[in-house]
Amino acid sequence: MKHLWDAEELSLYWAISFDESAKLSTINRNNRLGFILQLKYYRYHGSFPSSASDIGSVPVQYICDQLDFESNLLIDYDFKGPLKKMTNLYPSRWYPNKAYRCVKNREFQ
Repeated sequence: MKHLWDAEELSLYWAISFDESAKLSTINRNNRLGFILQLKYYRYHGSFPSSASDIGSVPVQYICDQLDFESNLLIDYDFKGPLKKMTNLYPSRWYPNKAYRCVKNREFQ
């Protein structure tokens, strides 16, 4: 993951839109931070992170500041757990979790 981010890049890739913020309110508070980080990471990389360390501390803090959350909420977050919903039709590498389905179904644009 990129380690040096300037303000413009953070704003471009990691800012939470009003639509995203509204939809985040429908997600369990304990999962919001991990969910939006997965979504933003996916949009930047085209894949999902396996842990917070894949994302990097600067984007995590930037998202936390927007949500008014503490980054230590990620300590117990399982990037492969609560949001992972697999179907019998798709291998996990193609259909890994709820964040991917939201991107695929254009719920977060």
